[in-house]
Amino acid sequence: MQLLSNIDFTRIILAIGCSVLFFLLLDKCLDPIFESIFPQSEQDYQEMIQSLIKSPMTSLIQVCVLAPIVEEILMRGVVLGGLKKSYGCVTALLISATLFAFLHFNMVQTLSAFVCGIVLGLLYIKKDSIFCCMLAHCGYNLISYIVMIYPHIK
Repeated sequence: MQLLSNIDFTRIILAIGCSVLFFLLLDKCLDPIFESIFPQSEQDYQEMIQSLIKSPMTSLIQVCVLAPIVEEILMRGVVLGGLKKSYGCVTALLISATLFAFLHFNMVQTLSAFVCGIVLGLLYIKKDSIFCCMLAHCGYNLISYIVMIYPHIK
């Protein structure tokens, strides 16, 4: 797995497009549905957001840079990349997306993360670029972070 291989203008634009798509599909469409189905999970999520607000710069680096990079290396690079050799793309994609979803430990995020994991997995399979997945994931988290956290920062 080479982190900085297969980078070109098309892949960068695709990654940015995925970031915006994730925000619109997940944060604006699916999450409100999941929040109404799992109110306790939504309450836990709001408590986590309040903790992020307390140290905005530290949480920005953790949520928008470190977590996406580590998660993509692990889920797409190691899990998906390793499993697809032995089990094929579909099985590897489903397993890696499921594991990615469980990493989020919150039903609202877990369901959205599964969808995100499928799309990021397809992006990895089709474009053979872990960097593309990292950029899409970082971008999505950054858009969500700005929308959720920035209005509360004084």
